Amino acid sequence: MNFSNTNNDNEKNVFNSQDENPAENTDDLNVNIDAAPELSELDMAQNQATEFKNNWLRSEAEIENLRKRFAKEKDDLNRYASLKLARDLVSVIDNLRRAHDAAEKPSETSTDAEKLKSLVDGIVLIINEADTCLDRHHIKRLNPINEMFDPNFHQAMFEIESEDALPSTILNVVQDGYVLHDRIIRPALVGISKKKETA
Repeated sequence: MNFSNTNNDNEKNVFNSQDENPAENTDDLNVNIDAAPELSELDMAQNQATEFKNNWLRSEAEIENLRKRFAKEKDDLNRYASLKLARDLVSVIDNLRRAHDAAEKPSETSTDAEKLKSLVDGIVLIINEADTCLDRHHIKRLNPINEMFDPNFHQAMFEIESEDALPSTILNVVQDGYVLHDRIIRPALVGISKKKETA
């Protein structure tokens, strides 16, 4: 029996079967090569979407933290806005109490006139200290004597007949007014002039 010829024929058949339809084999290879990048791009898109979502969530958390912090700062500002003024006012009140205690305290060496003068001097010092305190906090006292009446800052309580003053001139101040910067705290209570009626 001739086995060598049979083996050669089988080998030729194997090679021939592998060489058949080379175009189809090439197309299959191309399909596999093209499919790989598409999967990779999808993965990249998903990763990018996940990153965008995480960044968005992180930004939302930061905004919420800022909102809470600003709300707390606003609350603290409203609650303690008068702290500096209060610190200055307690000093004025302390001096008022000292003046009151000194006036009531009996003294064998001082006469009533001397005690009264000492009390008045102490009150003057306290008033000056209070004015300094108000100036420090941009609070201005309004004493608009001889000024023209301004309804934005003054409240007319009565009229005074006058031949010399122009109508609506402030001739009397019943109570001083106060402003903080340009905002009214309390209007000045005033009496204004009017033309004297002729008989």
